[in-house]
Amino acid sequence: MSQSRVEYGHSFRGKASATDLMDWLALFFAESQAVFYSQHSLKRGKHGVSIVATLPTDFVLSDWEQGRVFNSEFELRWHVQGEKVNLLLLAEQQTSIAACEALCTWQPSGTDYEVASTRHMLVGTFYRRQDGEWFFAQASVPCLFHYPVDVTRLTTRDRAHAILHGKYYRHGGGIQLTRFTHFSVERVHGEGGERR
Repeated sequence: MSQSRVEYGHSFRGKASATDLMDWLALFFAESQAVFYSQHSLKRGKHGVSIVATLPTDFVLSDWEQGRVFNSEFELRWHVQGEKVNLLLLAEQQTSIAACEALCTWQPSGTDYEVASTRHMLVGTFYRRQDGEWFFAQASVPCLFHYPVDVTRLTTRDRAHAILHGKYYRHGGGIQLTRFTHFSVERVHGEGGERR
């Protein structure tokens, strides 16, 4: 009986200027499919979280002191501290670092994490606009919290779940980090279901 191959993940740290990160984000979203996830700065009196499939048009890094972008290959997190931005890169493949090399010089953590896939059913509702288009959102204050899930084939006959996929990074017997990879919609029919 063959044993399944263990997948390993890696983490890297770096520093960049706010301008360099802004330029990299703009170029990255112009060339790649990814998801932007960030939280408004509470210091500036702004509240809320944004999860979108494109970079917000009014994006200003000073309003988003902590955030992340992710796709199936890697996740990049940032934390603005003064004039510098601390960065954390999570990836399973060393080649994924190439997409971020222009941003800064990356320092590996030296830890190899065992990787395990995970999936989380999101709390929310599928809504239908007046134009007939569907979207998935979580009711929250002060407004609906939207998720960029693909609902293009959803119909009123469907029972469906929105799923956030990710990967656990394990080390020393426990989960040390979690990175996101993508969203999906799973239609449920009776006792079974259809994934997509």
